[in-house]
Amino acid sequence: MLLSSVLKVEALISIFLAVAVPALQNLRSYEVLLHRYMAMMELQERNERLFYKIFIDNVEELLPVVYTPTVGNACQK
Repeated sequence: MLLSSVLKVEALISIFLAVAVPALQNLRSYEVLLHRYMAMMELQERNERLFYKIFIDNVEELLPVVYTPTVGNACQK
């Protein structure tokens, strides 16, 4: 029973990572921080767990995107 549960969790993690990697690559494809911010907000609306997984795992890279001045720039536009 425990082995079965562990295998199910491992399978779910594999599936989740198979989605997370392309999502992160997509975010990185945007050179303009405002565009990256907009893509991140769309991701948060579509899949909040995936958004936070990517954000937490890449906080140093993505914090400047979701924090000012990018947010301030988004509010102005």
